[in-house]
Amino acid sequence: MNVEIKYRELDPNEPGRFENKFWPIRTVESKTKTLLNTEVDGDLGLDIHKITEAKLYPIAEFNFNDTKISISREFYGRSDYPTVLGYVEKNGKTFLCTFYKSFSSAMWRYLPGYEYTQSNDIHFSKGHSSTLSLERSVSGSFEHTLNIPTEMQKALSEFLEGNPEFKKGNSIYEDADKIIEHNKDMYFLGTTRNVDKFHPTNRYFEEMPSKERTIFGKFLKGKNIHTLEKKGSRVALPQPEFVSLSDSQSPNFSQEISSWRVPESEFIYFEGESNLPKKEPLIYRVYFSQDRRLIFTFCTTEITKKSFCADIQTNSKEITSFGCRKNWIDPGCLTTPLYEYPSQTFVLGSNFQDTYSTRLVGNYSDISENYVAKLQLIKQYTANIE
Repeated sequence: MNVEIKYRELDPNEPGRFENKFWPIRTVESKTKTLLNTEVDGDLGLDIHKITEAKLYPIAEFNFNDTKISISREFYGRSDYPTVLGYVEKNGKTFLCTFYKSFSSAMWRYLPGYEYTQSNDIHFSKGHSSTLSLERSVSGSFEHTLNIPTEMQKALSEFLEGNPEFKKGNSIYEDADKIIEHNKDMYFLGTTRNVDKFHPTNRYFEEMPSKERTIFGKFLKGKNIHTLEKKGSRVALPQPEFVSLSDSQSPNFSQEISSWRVPESEFIYFEGESNLPKKEPLIYRVYFSQDRRLIFTFCTTEITKKSFCADIQTNSKEITSFGCRKNWIDPGCLTTPLYEYPSQTFVLGSNFQDTYSTRLVGNYSDISENYVAKLQLIKQYTANIE
């Protein structure tokens, strides 16, 4: 059954929309005003004084419709994630957020909360997946409610590349970084709260709809895009050749809307006879769907030429107080990354005996050749850019 997607669409032809930038905040007065108006809704003791001490005050701002989003300098968050603090000004209030860059998806995300495991380790909350059935959460689908807008993904990446003094690890901030290192959990997790998975109460769960929009398509056995099999922590993926989109919601590859390049990504390749590992440049390309209701972001590694669909967003206006689009879709296996946790790479129907993995890369399995490259969406994309 086809269900009409309803939301306020942006004008896809709006001049300069994907060329909007983060602009430096020049005056101390502007930085101070933003700081003093900021609400910190965390439970680890982070406050304005500690933010200032670590030199994580706002240094640049980005405007998206009626929302202004300022960012701090970049720093190493928990597990060394590239991280910035975000200051989201909406309806006369300013809310503090944590934005971090995912190693696997290569996208900037909002951190909605954290959870303690039985062994007292900390796991990042993946949003509504924390409160819904585990069968839905293991697909990783709800991570896409956390991706900041595509327009801001580009602006943030280009700002940091164009202003290396604000990038993580810069010696200018050596003393401030030592303060962060001494209490990294507070600076990374302190903008949010320990999430009670049965009774979530923070802004994410109050503002973000738990129901995704519908993507039309033809999927395995006539079911939907979530079709997978789960046993314990293990996940079997649907066969890639059966995962496809309808014509109207497939990307319009004839018109590239935007693109940008990151000189050093988290993806590693091995160079020359020395076989030394090096960080690989990553190219991002953006397309609208044929019906202009969706925004697709694809990534291609520049040296090894591996591609994946990093994100699919709705072409909508509404932004939450934590900087993400309010209307979202669940792309399921269409946005499977090049590298996935080994427990989530099994072949459907193999009784968890066969895997799509070809090798281990750190804590991840490489499924770029056996799974991602065989998705029809990726085949179409790579044919278009070759």
